[in-house]
Amino acid sequence: MFKKPLSQIKSFSPLRSSDRRRFQNDAYNAYPTLKEKCSQEGASPLMPDPLLSAKFSTSNNVNGIVHVANNKPLWLKLEGLPPIPTVYTLWEHPEALPMFYTVGPVIQKLIDGADLMIPGVFPGPDGTIPAVEKGDLVAITVRGYSYPLAVGTMALASKDIKVRSGMKGKAIYLIHVYHDALWAMGDKSDPPEMKALSDDEYEEEDEDSPQAKDEAEGLADNVEAQLSVQDAKIHEDTPQQQEDEKPKLSAAGR
Repeated sequence: MFKKPLSQIKSFSPLRSSDRRRFQNDAYNAYPTLKEKCSQEGASPLMPDPLLSAKFSTSNNVNGIVHVANNKPLWLKLEGLPPIPTVYTLWEHPEALPMFYTVGPVIQKLIDGADLMIPGVFPGPDGTIPAVEKGDLVAITVRGYSYPLAVGTMALASKDIKVRSGMKGKAIYLIHVYHDALWAMGDKSDPPEMKALSDDEYEEEDEDSPQAKDEAEGLADNVEAQLSVQDAKIHEDTPQQQEDEKPKLSAAGR
């Protein structure tokens, strides 16, 4: 959603105290663990004061509101969804959203604007994936790491996902990811204790090991699934749409 800079953003203005409390209560209702954590003595407030907000439109015409404090975008509000924590907020509260795991090269595909495909989903540390429903907000990170790197909504219920089975299709629709234009609105800090996304630990593994093969297949399948979706979209174009594209392609060729 934020692969490109925002096409439009209004002026930032501070939320009134009553609006800030209301927004915080919405977040607490959506994420009960945050209420317990932030209510403890000495804990940092979930919604800092002042909290600035501005309406925005993305390059693909999605409208929403971004909430900023301490020079970082902390929360999003999109129609039909609860308050959405950005990666900056999730690095402070990594337990807020159910976590899905993939591998470093797939995260790079998300940064490039792709959704997370089912072949790119790997079991978590407990050998399972979270129990969530279609449309639920979830976080994404790399295997062996505990801080979220992306946020999205489920394309289907997790009970319908058969991990490492050859199943195709989208698992998570991407909203926001580390290194996108929303992240760049902040201080551009890196996640806590994060290695480079090249994943040195994967590169050091024996290329013939089962884990290395599994990860390589996951990356290849995720890319293949993305290409299949794009190919299907191309074939869905009407003959007139395809004809309209010809002059553009010819002009590009010249």
